[in-house]
Amino acid sequence: MKIKKKKLKKVQMKVQMKKKKFKLKNDTEKNEKNNSETWIRVIMKESTEVNGVRFPEGIQIDVTEDDSKKLIESGKAAIIS
Repeated sequence: MKIKKKKLKKVQMKVQMKKKKFKLKNDTEKNEKNNSETWIRVIMKESTEVNGVRFPEGIQIDVTEDDSKKLIESGKAAIIS
């Protein structure tokens, strides 16, 4: 009986692990769908802060479309074509 219980526990653990992997995969797919924003590459014309991160003049960064509009309108960045 001890052998059967051990085998049963192993099988149960494998099933639980597969369930966790499946759940993680589904969560990742949901996050990717939710994060399907448009990214724009810009070059910084002057040192500035974007979402709490400081970027020096001349650096190229990828930002969301909304952030790129704000940066370009303020004259702090230009789109890289």
